[in-house]
Amino acid sequence: MANYYLVSERIVPPFTAGGGSIPLQQEFATSAKRREFIESHCKNPPQNYRIAKLDEKASIYVVFIDVNYGKFLIKAPNQEHAYSVFRTLEGFFSLFTGDPPDLYKTLPKLIELCHVPNTNWTPSRLYQEVKDDFIRMDDGEMAELSSGRYVDQREMSFLGPYVEAIYADAPLAEALNHLGLSRNLFYGNMTGSYYSSHYRHDRVNLSRHEMRKRFLEFRERYELAFLAAFKAIERFLNVNQIQRKNIQNLLRERNIPHSKVYKRFHEIFSGHKELIGFEELISHFLDLRNTVAAHANRKPPDHLLLSEDTLYEIQMFVVELCSESLGDIDERELPKAAILRS
Repeated sequence: MANYYLVSERIVPPFTAGGGSIPLQQEFATSAKRREFIESHCKNPPQNYRIAKLDEKASIYVVFIDVNYGKFLIKAPNQEHAYSVFRTLEGFFSLFTGDPPDLYKTLPKLIELCHVPNTNWTPSRLYQEVKDDFIRMDDGEMAELSSGRYVDQREMSFLGPYVEAIYADAPLAEALNHLGLSRNLFYGNMTGSYYSSHYRHDRVNLSRHEMRKRFLEFRERYELAFLAAFKAIERFLNVNQIQRKNIQNLLRERNIPHSKVYKRFHEIFSGHKELIGFEELISHFLDLRNTVAAHANRKPPDHLLLSEDTLYEIQMFVVELCSESLGDIDERELPKAAILRS
């Protein structure tokens, strides 16, 4: 028997030809006005559609509530399976967009429903369909459900192929979710253009004294963010604890040459060499974990100072590990139901 789980985070707007979308929430306050606008400008109303099929029992859909509020819906046989799919979905956003998960929402990440929503469902109808008695869909929670980061059309064109590939690799999905948690504690994602035009110039002007002060200001957050990212490496390599002597074999099992070279972009500011092999870099992070982050060393040696350089670097390295494992993935044309025609 299939069960349906609404993903409380993120909004998927109705898409239009040419890469656009129709948010409408702010422009038209009532359902009737939003429906009237869509009917006068589009040949077809928003329709539910499947964006990814993960196996015979699990799929991800986009469903529309109250005319045009698009949300992800997971179809799965049980709660455990549904959360596995959800973490795959979050893994995509962690890798593809750099978004960390929102840890401060009131609503659960998944809301189990009795039936599949449609555009005619009002907020009150949605509340009636919620299976969990402890979830009270009051005005505040409904506002939370209808808010969040919008997923654009380009991201959606890659979402299906990526999610299907990530789902097939459980250690990879786990790694990406630990990366997301690390970014929630320390947001180390930046575009290449920002790094080249701004960050690297600003970083060069920071003294060692200033970097040390930042570490002392945010020590606990730095340590936990590092440990979450290191845990991502452990999960990617499918071990509970990395041992230096096994790193080469673990990389080989993931079809990654231990001698593959990684280019540092951040730890170079702390005096580390720019080019380093994957095995050597993991060994370096292992030293930091054991000496500084995991065991509350109150006076770590200067060469093992846990700085923002290291946090940026380990998060970037996790992204490269996961991307290397996935290989090239092409975008996929969205279902016809996903595009509103004018």
